[in-house]
Amino acid sequence: KIKRLSAYIIDIIIVSIISSIIFQLPFFKKDLEKYTDSLTTYQEELINSGSGDATPEALNSLVYTLSQNTVTLSIINLSVTIVYFGIIQYLWHGQTIGKKVMKIRIVANDGSNLNPNLFIIREIILFNVILVIIDIISTICCSKELYYNIQQIITLAKMIVTFSIVGVMIFREDERGLHDLIGQTKVIETKNQEN
Repeated sequence: KIKRLSAYIIDIIIVSIISSIIFQLPFFKKDLEKYTDSLTTYQEELINSGSGDATPEALNSLVYTLSQNTVTLSIINLSVTIVYFGIIQYLWHGQTIGKKVMKIRIVANDGSNLNPNLFIIREIILFNVILVIIDIISTICCSKELYYNIQQIITLAKMIVTFSIVGVMIFREDERGLHDLIGQTKVIETKNQEN
């Protein structure tokens, strides 16, 4: 469990760094400026809220604006996540940089090559891809009130999926999560298998 968690942390840091670098490319300059401005405004208003000057409505409006200005970064992050954990991990036979460092790999239950269709389903579940897409669409298309209602549902759904994945891993002897069960995969140590 420690190796899997450590590999995941390494990989998330790598994905975050790559996403940040891409977001700072000249092509995204206007989006970065909008994001930075709205983040600064939100932080200043949050500090002022301690003095009682900011109303909850004003903070909610700033959060909504910040969310709208985070859409480009969210799309970049989702794209990098899909490429890194989906395509690269599949092409590297169930390994990412984090998994290589921790000397673990994803394999099919029977030890054979990964089934691409089941592997895709596994990653969609693990990274809440559908919920992230719904989140991005709701941020772009919905009014502030509808956005907040959808956000509550999405947050609850993400928590249920995450707790289901982790809960199954904790209580199963073989440490396979819900995503592993559905994707018919398991994580093994590479020293037990030739690379």
